[in-house]
Amino acid sequence: MSKNPMNKTGIKIGLNKQTADFMNELYNEFDLITKKHIKKAIAIGEVLSEAKENVDHGAYLTWLDKNANFNQCSARRFVLLFKYKEYVLDSESLSDAYMLAEKLNREGIEKEEKEAIKRVDVYNKTGKKPEGWRRGTDDRLAKERKSNSANCSPVNNLQAVKKSKETTKTDIKVYDKNEVQRKLNLDHSSAVDKKTVNEKKEIKENDPFIESIVDYIKELPSKSHKMVALKNIIRECHKLMNDLY
Repeated sequence: MSKNPMNKTGIKIGLNKQTADFMNELYNEFDLITKKHIKKAIAIGEVLSEAKENVDHGAYLTWLDKNANFNQCSARRFVLLFKYKEYVLDSESLSDAYMLAEKLNREGIEKEEKEAIKRVDVYNKTGKKPEGWRRGTDDRLAKERKSNSANCSPVNNLQAVKKSKETTKTDIKVYDKNEVQRKLNLDHSSAVDKKTVNEKKEIKENDPFIESIVDYIKELPSKSHKMVALKNIIRECHKLMNDLY
């Protein structure tokens, strides 16, 4: 790491109050449109980089949340500014420096991903881990690419095609012409029966004769008149029913 910006103060950088006070003092002086504060942001990034070194990441974030006047996103930006300080120092403003650092970081990640794929391909072909192998990260990538390669192999593809053909053949055998026709007939018969029931129900519920009788009863002037009319209707209905039987 480069020269510690706090050496002259005699403060020991770490997850402590003195380190937090120093960072917060620099942060409180920030002006995003002023170029001179880029160096202060880089200084905070250096302090953060050293503070989180050799400590648990969770402990670092907890300390940061409790003590810093800025959030975790800003802390990440400060660390990136320190990481790419040689490139961002000539930026016109602190905002420009942030954007440049983010751009450089994305490019670095993309480049490392491509390099990792190259290392893994060499390992899968030779069985030997090449120089620069990242333990854990490259191991996982190698396992994933090996699994994907196995799934896409000609043998597996041939087996998948064969299985698909067998399934199709089975489907055709089960749903032959007679079976399909029988099912269609059943569906049609069921639909016709349902339609007939609905029609009968509609006739029963919406019979205009019944509606006329109800309207006639309702228009009668008194309850006694209505009772007499209903008895007469019931008597006549009984006669008709007896004639039918």
